Amino acid sequence: MKTGINIKSCIQCEKRINNENGLTEKQKRILNLFSRGFNAKEIGNKMNISSRTVEGQKRAIFEKLEANNIANAVYIGCYKGIIKFD
Repeated sequence: MKTGINIKSCIQCEKRINNENGLTEKQKRILNLFSRGFNAKEIGNKMNISSRTVEGQKRAIFEKLEANNIANAVYIGCYKGIIKFD
């Protein structure tokens, strides 16, 4: 019997529930790299993804953090403890 519950969706939901800000691990890493001065192309090369994917993730980060630009997103990330400097 099919229940209509997608296990993959449940796992993704659980990750978001456990993550107050709603950012995925990939988005956190991208935000951290932006905070260190890397651009989309450099982040893509470092993470083995395309710069277009980085840009798409950046838009998602802006939406989730309610940020208008990367500087604002980094500020919010620092404030919320997403970005930690060594």
